[in-house]
Amino acid sequence: MNKNVKLLVTIFTIFLLLLGCSNKNGDDKVKDKKDEEKEIIKEAPIYPGYNDDNPIKLGFYKYTSTGRNLLTEYNSPWINGKDIAVLTVFPTNDKVISSNYIQHTWKEYWDKYSDIDNYKIGYFIRFQLTNGDIIEKTILKPSDAMHDLHYIYIYLYDDIHQAIGAWYSHLEDENIKDNTLFTSIKIYAAEEIEKVASPIELMVFTYDGNGDFDYDTNMYLGRSSYTINVNKSN
Repeated sequence: MNKNVKLLVTIFTIFLLLLGCSNKNGDDKVKDKKDEEKEIIKEAPIYPGYNDDNPIKLGFYKYTSTGRNLLTEYNSPWINGKDIAVLTVFPTNDKVISSNYIQHTWKEYWDKYSDIDNYKIGYFIRFQLTNGDIIEKTILKPSDAMHDLHYIYIYLYDDIHQAIGAWYSHLEDENIKDNTLFTSIKIYAAEEIEKVASPIELMVFTYDGNGDFDYDTNMYLGRSSYTINVNKSN
């Protein structure tokens, strides 16, 4: 093989090596791009068409002599036939609010928002039993309460549409009107309360239609919510 042939072979071999490196780098770039796309897809919201423009803030409050205090948790004894908790909801999460009549104080906060006439208040509750089962329920009306399970009973109240100083009872489905708001909730210990092994997770939320809930699970999707744990102290 003469020198010219050897030179051509050498040049051709180098060209093939360079071409191979170029292809490899190109494949890596394609691979990286695909990985990035996968990450983007992975981080995309589960409900990309869901638009939450709900402005309402919420908090659970307990009345004291100095005002109503925002709760981050609640501790109480769990005794069959006794109240576990009676909690009031306000459309704010200020740490302390006035102890004036709720009919006045509640409206002051509610009226700070605009375009919220269609919003309602709902609750979500979850706890674990001693056998490991998880009990959870979205409560949008009195009949959604878990009275048939005999662990806890749930009662809902509309405090703001009552005469000041008047006695009133919990709501039933037939009492619901267009302007009804479930501003208070009572958790009552039922006969099988000893089978509840975990704190009771309690969430309040506001919503303005079925679009605020997962179609399959009925779980609330929005951001207007507030959650605390109700803990057993005995």
